[in-house]
Order: sequence, then structure tokens, then C-alpha cells
Amino acid sequence: MESEADYDRVSRFTSELNQVGKKVQVIGLYKYRKLPPYYAQKLAYDLIMPGDLDPFYRPNAAFVSKFIDYEFDMLIDLGTPENFPLFYIASLSKAGFKLGRSSGEEGLPYDLMIETGETIESDELIRQLIHYTSAFRFK
Repeated sequence: MESEADYDRVSRFTSELNQVGKKVQVIGLYKYRKLPPYYAQKLAYDLIMPGDLDPFYRPNAAFVSKFIDYEFDMLIDLGTPENFPLFYIASLSKAGFKLGRSSGEEGLPYDLMIETGETIESDELIRQLIHYTSAFRFK
């Protein structure tokens, strides 16, 4: 989450999912060592910060291990493979279904990929994700 706008965008998306009865857990990546002021006020999500990364940029916070080991029905990755810590989590996650952005690379860990091109805004990606997943039902 690079900015407050990104944070608000994800918050709206999770609110929409919560309103239709979906339980949502969010992990974000923040590149600075100090929490952003908008996050401190809302305290809604887990954030991976530079101190949570090992020398190979793998996240090592306790909440990451729990997230990876939890068998979510669906994992939605709003990041890109360039956001290695989030990509690492998505790759190792035990989620039953993984959805993410296609980058043209082979070997991505997703069951369904949304082709976005390079200039898609997160709002458009979220609209596409809602469109394609609205009919999904998990037991």
C-alpha cells in the first residue's frame, strides 16, 4: 500500500466483500520503516514493513506464517510479481483458490489470472475481480 488512496481502495473492496458475507483478511506491503498516519488511525490490516523482511526479502513476521498456513477459500493478490514479499505469500499460501494479475510470465501461482496490461489502476482491477468472482460459491 503505497498511499492513503491505495489503503482506502482496498478498504472499500474489503467492505464490499464483508457486506456480502465474506470474511476478509488483508496483508499489505509498506516500504517505509514508520507506520503511515492513515494506518495508525484505522488499524485494520497487517502491514509488512522493511523490518519484517529477511535479507532475501521474504517476510518473516508471525502474522505472515499464520496467513500462509490458513486454508482460505480464496486468496486475491492485488499486487504484482515485482512486489516480491506479497508474491512470496501468494505462492506459499494454502488457499484453495488463488486469483491474481497476469504478467505474461509462466509459473505464476494463480488458478485464475486477470490480464491487466501495464497501466491498469487498482480500481479497475478490483472491478474486474468482483465481476469474475461474483458467481463463485465456496463450501
